[in-house]
Amino acid sequence: MEKYKGLSIIPKLDLENESDIDNMAILCNALGNKKRLLILKELQKPPFTYSVSELCKKFNLPTWTLMHHLEALEKAS
Repeated sequence: MEKYKGLSIIPKLDLENESDIDNMAILCNALGNKKRLLILKELQKPPFTYSVSELCKKFNLPTWTLMHHLEALEKAS
């Protein structure tokens, strides 16, 4: 994580820019879900790599549900 220190993860988005509105909606959708925020929190803990099965077990989710959450997070990145 040290290599990421000082890097901004907050995108520069402007409501005046029409193309940014779509990106903001995608970002808000991804972060507007408690389970996704918990997944992000877990992914920030060492060892920083987890298998799908580990995350499914941790959050008591079926694989397809976890994949749906991960795809929403990836789309927002």
